[in-house]
Amino acid sequence: MAKEEQQNQDQTKETKDRKFDMNKQVPKKAAILVIAGVVLMAVLITALVLWAVVGRQRASDQVAEPPQLAMELPDSEMPSAAEAPTLSEQPTVSEEHQPPVVPNDEAASNAPVHTELLPVSIAGEWGFINSVGDVVITPQFDAVSLFSEGLAAVKRQGKTGYVNEFGELVIPLAFEEGLAFQEGLAAVSLDRRWGFVNQSGQMAIEPRFDDVYYFSQGMAPARQGDRWGYINPRGDWVVEPEFSRAFPFEGGIAQVQWNGREGYINLAGDWIWDPRIHQ
Repeated sequence: MAKEEQQNQDQTKETKDRKFDMNKQVPKKAAILVIAGVVLMAVLITALVLWAVVGRQRASDQVAEPPQLAMELPDSEMPSAAEAPTLSEQPTVSEEHQPPVVPNDEAASNAPVHTELLPVSIAGEWGFINSVGDVVITPQFDAVSLFSEGLAAVKRQGKTGYVNEFGELVIPLAFEEGLAFQEGLAAVSLDRRWGFVNQSGQMAIEPRFDDVYYFSQGMAPARQGDRWGYINPRGDWVVEPEFSRAFPFEGGIAQVQWNGREGYINLAGDWIWDPRIHQ
């Protein structure tokens, strides 16, 4: 009897010891699982952050564009000739660049045509460099524009003319202001009236408008008084001045304003969206 009681006591003790060991193991396993979960969560968060950063960088690389000398404005913000800045300032280069002599006629006749010249300022005077940084047109002007259709507007002593890509003054300094050539014509002003000059320096359209835009698809917006219309290269009205604002054509359609409300016309001057009807 005593032997059986001893065996029972030993079994009870062994059971208690096993339970005690299990109780000690459970917290250890739980702690290990918690630590593993925390580590896994940290790894996942780090991976997500890295993925987001790399994705954003790739997207930025795809859409980023190099800086431009000038920014195009939406039609509703596009400045007209009278509103546009006159020969806007351009980036400067170090005075270490010494300007060479403008090529003479013999050299110019054999020289390649410059397709991209950039305005630069040296000691307060403006000229042009080529794409490798060589001075092509000696800085000598008070202000210049970008080249367009082989000519650039230049200003000296308050008068504006045009030079070719060799620095030759092909249109004399005879105008108050001048804008870039488009479709063979450039807007110029005399006595605060706007007209157009051709690339030979002849007045194609006498200065008689209060404001103009550039030519596009054979027509240019022009203003007389407070009304805009469209003229052809002879200066004749193609679309009578009846708009409170008008912008150049693009793809056969031009944006216009009727008493401040937006509309659109085609090249024939017919409404394709009439703001007088659709209010």
